[in-house]
Amino acid sequence: MKRKISQEGMVELAFGQLLMHGYHKTNVREVMQAAGLNKGSFANYFPNKEQMAVSALEHFTSRLLAWQQTVDRMDLAPMDKVRHYFAALIEHFDTELHCQGGCLVGNFSSELADTHTGFQTLLDTFLVTLNTQFATWIAEAQQQGDVAAHWDPAMLAELIMMTWEGAVLRMKSTGKIWPLQVFRDTFLQSLTTTTESP
Repeated sequence: MKRKISQEGMVELAFGQLLMHGYHKTNVREVMQAAGLNKGSFANYFPNKEQMAVSALEHFTSRLLAWQQTVDRMDLAPMDKVRHYFAALIEHFDTELHCQGGCLVGNFSSELADTHTGFQTLLDTFLVTLNTQFATWIAEAQQQGDVAAHWDPAMLAELIMMTWEGAVLRMKSTGKIWPLQVFRDTFLQSLTTTTESP
C-alpha cells in the first residue's frame, strides 16, 4: 500500500529540509525519500523546486503573522507584546530547534534575495507586513510614555527586526541560545523608557 501525505504535510516536510540544509543544498530526491515517496511523486505536490521553496516560505511566514495577530489580541502593554512575540520564538529555538537551522526568512534573504527577485519580493512584503504591526505597538507605547518619542515607529520596527536577524545569525555561529537572550534582555529592554531614582 502506497503511503499518502497531504499537501500541507509535504510543505511542512519541505520546510524542515530547507531550514536545515538551505535552498541550494536541499535535494528533491532527499525530500521525497524523507516523505517515504519516490521522486516521481514530486510533481503531485509541486511543479518544481522553486515552487516548493515558495510554498515553504509562505507556510512559515503565515505562521509568524498568525502568531503576531494572536499576541495583538492579548491583554498586554504594547511593548510587552513585542517582548512576548519574541519570547516564544526564543523558546522555540532553544527547546525545539536546539539553536539549529535559524530563520527561513533570514536564510533565504542571504541565499536567494539578491539573485532572485521573486524571493526578494516575497521576503520584503512579509517583513513590511510584520514590521507594520510592530510599528503600531511602538506608536501605542510612545503614547503611553513607555518608548521615547523621538523614535520613528516604522524605523524602530525595522531596527528591531534587523537586530533580531543578526542575533539569530550569531546563535547559528555559536550553537547557543545566549545571543537571542541578549537581544531580549539588553536590546529590547533598552528601548523602554525608565525613570531612575535620584
